[in-house]
Amino acid sequence: MAEPLIIAVDDNGEFQLPDEVMARHAWGPGSRLALEVIPGGLLIKSALIEAHDSEPET
Repeated sequence: MAEPLIIAVDDNGEFQLPDEVMARHAWGPGSRLALEVIPGGLLIKSALIEAHDSEPET
């Protein structure tokens, strides 16, 4: 098992994911992420993008 990455939470409750994690998952500005609370932690994964019709409903 790989060593865990340790990151800090700032005074605003925000944190930044390391660049290598962002690149590995092709996440960048505007990426939508899904957060799931799991026993012992938090799971972060790419959010599913729902397909929408480009034409208005009639």
